[in-house]
Amino acid sequence: MQLEELVGLWLDPKSVWDSTLASHLYSALSNSENIEPFRRLLSGGIPDMDRNPSFYINEFGWKMRPFLPEIVGLLDHRSPQVRFDAIRCLQQCGTLEDKGLFGRLLKCLDDPHPFVHRAVLMFIQQAPRCHLAQSVKEAAQGAGDTAFAEFPRCLSYTSIITERMIRRLISHKDPIARRFGVGLAVRPRLVIDDAFLELADACEDEEGRLMIEFTRTKWLAKRCVRGRVVDCRR
Repeated sequence: MQLEELVGLWLDPKSVWDSTLASHLYSALSNSENIEPFRRLLSGGIPDMDRNPSFYINEFGWKMRPFLPEIVGLLDHRSPQVRFDAIRCLQQCGTLEDKGLFGRLLKCLDDPHPFVHRAVLMFIQQAPRCHLAQSVKEAAQGAGDTAFAEFPRCLSYTSIITERMIRRLISHKDPIARRFGVGLAVRPRLVIDDAFLELADACEDEEGRLMIEFTRTKWLAKRCVRGRVVDCRR
């Protein structure tokens, strides 16, 4: 079945929507170059949770970028599931050119439902540093005396996430700051491994030798923690 036909069935209150049609819709979204008909499922505000298209925006991520305004609007939906799916989708299809978007995602740390907090924590954990830093900067704008106004002092485009920073956030009186601290604590860390350096020692290239020496004398000598593991994230 074609995507436009499936969208029509979805919107028809007299039609019986079942797992077979849901599977057809998934397949149509996967295989169609033109997914514009899907916009009709988002523009109505998802009034019927029995036919909830937010699952598809989560699944297809970047492919949903043409519907960015509609998906941003779902951040205010009454259903925590829809808000969760919208955050997960926007994390995948948003870019630095979408001014205010990442700040809007980070501010969902103040959402009333814990399930939505989980989506934001996944954003903090998985987002590229530039996206996370922009979210901190944008969320702080006009934040007054809330925890969001403090975050730029913890994280910028170049600052390194430290144990001291995590401790301060986790012990903060504001639950928003504590959630942010958890998100930073579970971010993957880039490492320099001694075993790899030993392999690289076999390189006779002059620039390669200089890079190995620089790494040993600068990075590992100054930033070593717990057995030669160093955070190189900038």
